[in-house]
Amino acid sequence: MFKIKLVALWLVLASGLSWAEAEPNKPNAVPDNQSVIQKVVDGTAIDINQASADELATLANIGPKKAQQIVAYRDLNGRFASIEELKGVKGIGEATIEKNRVRMMVAAE
Repeated sequence: MFKIKLVALWLVLASGLSWAEAEPNKPNAVPDNQSVIQKVVDGTAIDINQASADELATLANIGPKKAQQIVAYRDLNGRFASIEELKGVKGIGEATIEKNRVRMMVAAE
């Protein structure tokens, strides 16, 4: 029971902190959903241009073999400009990209 209360308290505090960071010039500003989602994603997303094959293999429907193919494709063709460019890797289609969209990112250089 104590763990549940502790987690609930942490969630309340964390959500209060994200509101405070939303727009410092507006004291009671509530962030839009996209900015909150982006903050969460930025903390856990895998940069497909920097990730090792082992990191890529943790994505849904991406095993070690496909992960190696992604790295080889990246080495041959250069950095991915968008997540959609993963479709150029044999065996990766829209369904795989959509399953992993929130776990992947393409960081600015």
